[in-house]
Amino acid sequence: MQGIALGHLAIVGIPGELFSVMGREIRESGHFPVTMAVEHCNAFAGYIPHEEDFARGGYECCFA
Repeated sequence: MQGIALGHLAIVGIPGELFSVMGREIRESGHFPVTMAVEHCNAFAGYIPHEEDFARGGYECCFA
């Protein structure tokens, strides 16, 4: 992960594809008025599931 702040905007770069709940957690936990989670930055690590999603199975979590 990497981050950059531009005035009231924070951009968080993630090298993969987040499950939606994690993107919301990043946006809601930011200390800036606007926080953006941007995926596929500088690499691609595949899907990045939330810990709770492993118990549910599904093709995204089977290979992690």
